[in-house]
Amino acid sequence: MVKKAIADLKPYTPEDTLDALKQREGLSKLVRLSANENAFGTSPRVAEALSKWGFTGANRYPDSNMTTLREAIASRLNVSADALVFGNGLDEILALLSRTLVEPGDDVIVAEPTFSEYALNAVVEGATMVDVSVDSDGVTDLASFTNAITPKTRMIWICNPNNPTGTFVSKAEIAAFMKTVPASVTVIVDEAYIDFTTVEDDPSALSLMAQFDNLVVLRTFSKAYGLANFRVGFAIVSPT
Repeated sequence: MVKKAIADLKPYTPEDTLDALKQREGLSKLVRLSANENAFGTSPRVAEALSKWGFTGANRYPDSNMTTLREAIASRLNVSADALVFGNGLDEILALLSRTLVEPGDDVIVAEPTFSEYALNAVVEGATMVDVSVDSDGVTDLASFTNAITPKTRMIWICNPNNPTGTFVSKAEIAAFMKTVPASVTVIVDEAYIDFTTVEDDPSALSLMAQFDNLVVLRTFSKAYGLANFRVGFAIVSPT
């Protein structure tokens, strides 16, 4: 028998493809914004690299350690290669984090509104969602997050910039918040849209990981890099 947490889920209905939408609306051109895809496409350099790669070795399983990509990202972000966890898009990473860290009866804190898949995966694992409303400007309310922490709290999600409000909390604010969080609580900062942030020279929470072992930072190639179809997302975690 299917467990109750699964049976109670509402099915997700994906959007029509762009071709189907254009045909239905009688349009020759359409830019779909609701899926948060990069409408400008991928870099010409990526297209060139793909054309040279072809399908050589497509009949073989890939390197499960993703060595080439791992080393390139570790060098680019100046992190340990052992700190990187790759997934089939960030969707898989969200599921893996919840499956690994959350148990039935745990509390998971999220902003309201924010990306719905944080709650989806927590509910599947039997956790209780604690929704904390964004402030009057639509900004994630970290002070209220702190007030919502209890001994049952296991995980906190911060989407930064937040989807769907588009608002941003500074690295200094996250650092101050982390000092209020017990070491037993994992704080996950989803930076899927961090490349669109212009308010700080270095907006990422990545540099805070040296101070907080319970901090996890997420990145994806789907947004700014225009590679949503490739489904490449990754987490930066404490190697310890």
